[in-house]
Amino acid sequence: MEVSNEIKEDIRKTQSDLKNAIRIHQVWVARLQEDENNIHLRSKVKEAEKDIISISQTQQLRDHQIQYRSRNRTVSLLKPSVLNEIHIKTENTDDVKENNISDTENEAKLSSEKENSNHSEVDEKDKYQRNFAPLPNTVHDSRNNFVNVLNKVKEAFSGPKHQDNNEWQEQKSDSDSSQGVALSPTPSPPPLPEPGEPVTKEVFLRLIGLVTPLQKELLEKKRSERRKRSTTSTNRNDFLYGNYEMLPVRWTNGKPAWAATLPASLSVEPVYPTHKKVCQVCGRNDVASLLAWCAACGAWQHTGCGRAAARCDCGAVLPDPTHAPRDPDPDPDPLLHKQLYRDKLAERKSLQEKNIKLCVELRKLEMRAASLKENLDEHNAEKRQLLADQIKTQRNLQKLLDFISQFKDTSISIRSTSVSESGSEMSKSNEE
Repeated sequence: MEVSNEIKEDIRKTQSDLKNAIRIHQVWVARLQEDENNIHLRSKVKEAEKDIISISQTQQLRDHQIQYRSRNRTVSLLKPSVLNEIHIKTENTDDVKENNISDTENEAKLSSEKENSNHSEVDEKDKYQRNFAPLPNTVHDSRNNFVNVLNKVKEAFSGPKHQDNNEWQEQKSDSDSSQGVALSPTPSPPPLPEPGEPVTKEVFLRLIGLVTPLQKELLEKKRSERRKRSTTSTNRNDFLYGNYEMLPVRWTNGKPAWAATLPASLSVEPVYPTHKKVCQVCGRNDVASLLAWCAACGAWQHTGCGRAAARCDCGAVLPDPTHAPRDPDPDPDPLLHKQLYRDKLAERKSLQEKNIKLCVELRKLEMRAASLKENLDEHNAEKRQLLADQIKTQRNLQKLLDFISQFKDTSISIRSTSVSESGSEMSKSNEE
């Protein structure tokens, strides 16, 4: 059955209204949990619940109407818009026929309606059940579950406050343990809890048809499987599509661009300087108290990272890090140390002088750039002024040309009139 655009827009509108109502309800519930004795917040929560129930009932009624029309529809090659117009015309003719009922029948109907006014609500409910009871619908069951859950939430507010966090952790651990056994990305609504039993957040979300974080993780894992199946199969049933609001999050591994072009046989490992105390096995330096320096190979290593206990990869025995010297390579020559210190000072002084020169050049370049910018602004201003003068002169020239052409036209017309007058005078003289 082809669904019209009006029904689609109605469905989208009701879905957005339901989401907004649920968000408003959650906001008022959070405020009520902070102040449970506030009567104003309780009334707001009840109003939000009534709004959610009314929206769900309208959506349920529309679903029943769509199912009823799909069952009773006739196969036709006409467009849905044409069929809707025909349906509206037939309804109008039926209304005209019903309006032609006599006054006596109307009076009888009014009297019967007055007699049955006390039982109108019960009759409407019975009529609704008689009309839509034989229609099997999964949405009907889920909406009934939703209404029952709202009643459970009301009872929970009136009773003592429960520990939702502990229950949420227990429910999450149970769901994680049974994840590999039977868990689908879009599970069916769970059974209703017993009377007096607290309703957890996960059960509440699943009963109203929302996706839990666990199902979101499963949907993200299915993306790779969809890509694999898209290259091997053309059956649309093999694909799994999630909610359109769940936009995929792009994952980046943080590796540089050149690392992706390396072959698979090569591995990119961090290279540390020799003076840094880093374990050559695990590459970490967070536990410096367990690092020992190997005198044989000249490398740092944790006492527990080697192949054998307290042994280096080269086979030498590692010293005890608590009794080992902190600096394995002390400088024995003080004269060499002083010479290195002097060289470092000289190098630092030369770098400072070079830095000063570069700063002076930078200031000169900045001043030059500022002057060039001013000159460029002046040039642009002159250019704009010249363009304005050019436009003005072109307009004046156009006016002058228009005046000249107009003057020529007037002179030609004057000459023609004078010639015609002279010709008429000559003809008169000849006649005389």
